[in-house]
Amino acid sequence: MFVHFCLLVFASVLWGSTNPFLKRGGSGIENIHSSSKFAELKAKLKFVFFNWKCVAPLFLNQCGSFVYYLALHKADISVAVPVANSLTLVVTIITGSFLGETVYARQLLGTALIITGICLSIVGKQ
Repeated sequence: MFVHFCLLVFASVLWGSTNPFLKRGGSGIENIHSSSKFAELKAKLKFVFFNWKCVAPLFLNQCGSFVYYLALHKADISVAVPVANSLTLVVTIITGSFLGETVYARQLLGTALIITGICLSIVGKQ
């Protein structure tokens, strides 16, 4: 059980820590326009897949998905999904704050409530 919880936390860290970097790496894609929808799609795909600021976090994000898949093999699904998803949000907020994004009091309150809920979920399942 503990190993699976650690895997879920690791997956959340991979997901949450890459989200702000994906946001930063993808900035500018909204400025890509073309005469046809197909040409615009092609240009946007080229922007994403040839931009290391997108590819590196995307790769780590997908590694998080693999770790999550491994954790789901034996973890209790009713605990695994809320833990992974809510911790991802917490790690995203923390990583964003390290990158200079503004953290609001509501986010801090939400983070505290999320952590409280995770603890209650885990204690309730034992």
